[in-house]
Amino acid sequence: MSTRLPSSALSAGAESTCPVDAGPPDDWHSHRAEVALFLQQFRATPILYLPNPGNGGDSLIAAATYEAFGRAGVRFELASLDTDVAGRVVVLAGGGNLVPFYSDTRRALDAFLGRAARIVLLPHTIRGHEPLLERLDQTCTLFARDRASFDHVKAVNPSVDVRLAHDMAFHLDAHAYLRQTSEVERQGSVILEMKLSACGISAQDIERWPSVDLMRQDIESTQVDAASDADISDLFMLGVNPGEAHVAAWCFLRAISLARHVNTDRLHVGIGAALLGVPCTLRDNVYGKNSAVFNHSMSGLPGMRLAQSHSHESARARAQRQEIGALHSRIDDLQAECALLNCDFLKAQQMNAHAESELEAQTALYEALEKRCRLLGQSNANLHGLLLAQDALRHQLCELRGRNEALETDLRDGSAAVHELQERHMAEMQMLRRESMAGKVAAARLNGIFASRTWRLLALVRCAGRWLAGKPQCARG
Repeated sequence: MSTRLPSSALSAGAESTCPVDAGPPDDWHSHRAEVALFLQQFRATPILYLPNPGNGGDSLIAAATYEAFGRAGVRFELASLDTDVAGRVVVLAGGGNLVPFYSDTRRALDAFLGRAARIVLLPHTIRGHEPLLERLDQTCTLFARDRASFDHVKAVNPSVDVRLAHDMAFHLDAHAYLRQTSEVERQGSVILEMKLSACGISAQDIERWPSVDLMRQDIESTQVDAASDADISDLFMLGVNPGEAHVAAWCFLRAISLARHVNTDRLHVGIGAALLGVPCTLRDNVYGKNSAVFNHSMSGLPGMRLAQSHSHESARARAQRQEIGALHSRIDDLQAECALLNCDFLKAQQMNAHAESELEAQTALYEALEKRCRLLGQSNANLHGLLLAQDALRHQLCELRGRNEALETDLRDGSAAVHELQERHMAEMQMLRRESMAGKVAAARLNGIFASRTWRLLALVRCAGRWLAGKPQCARG
């Protein structure tokens, strides 16, 4: 749920309007061509660049200038008022510094005039400073970012090289710049949140509000106490050197990109909105800078409106808007709380279902454990029986071991007796062998004797003797 300011509050006093549903131009070539073409002549010559010290708008200009140098192939070194510029090309940053309120660009021109080989002032708002303009010579090239500035320089010094161009911030590809994922984005995100928080607002507030007031609070404001949610040009005054400028420009553009509509009297907030296609009501400053640049560079851009006077939003109306914003915040908080409660309820239901599932699982586990216990009891009884049987077997084994030991003893004794018998048998065998050998020897001797003639003669003698004795017997052989 959101509320929007009345359409009259957004466009009151606007001198030019365009449809807000159209996006910014896809190609900013027409806003860049004059300066881009001019810079190409310095591709072979390193230049000295002096950025303007200043606010977030100056950081945006610096970041865009570095992009323009890169596209043109220009190498540069950062300079200061003390830099030796003899024989060098010096490029001074664009912006709104060459006006009576400020002196930085005037002092730079005074310091470098007559010493540098070439001095280039990038697109600037130029008011006053007539004595300085009169002294500029053929070594100087000035770019004016609006028709009034161009006419002023021509009127004061008709011979000086002055050219009409557009603000340097148009050289930045804002959407691509915000899409980059780098250290710039990481640092910028932290700084953006911190700086907005210091103002009492947040990125979510800017996204939710129908319009955000990004008004200046300095000497250029046409209103003493202009209502403002934040002055991001002052908020993101982080520096203009390359590293600082890129982070500051990222924060600056990111804050603008969050808005549905921007109400501002900061020129570069308006240019940032134009680059991003964010609807914007731009109001003038005290010396007409904003209206002059708007008419030259933004009058035909979608969603851009120029208001000739400040929106005189009353304190009561602003309080009402803040109250409505607070109510919206409260509603958002309540919706968030309801969403959290709903989430908690859903989580409780899920936890209950989970608990029921757990209970069922625990019951099933208990039943399984009970069954297992029964099986373990039965197994225990079986094991007890087996242990008793094991004890009986152990007893039998002990008896068998005793018998086995007795048998082993008997076997040893039997083995000894057998061994003794074997020894006796061997001795008897040896004796028998000796006796057999002796018998064989005796038989051989007898056979020899019987076969001898002597035996035969003796046998005949014996037979003769027996015969003579009256016992006739024939002896064999």
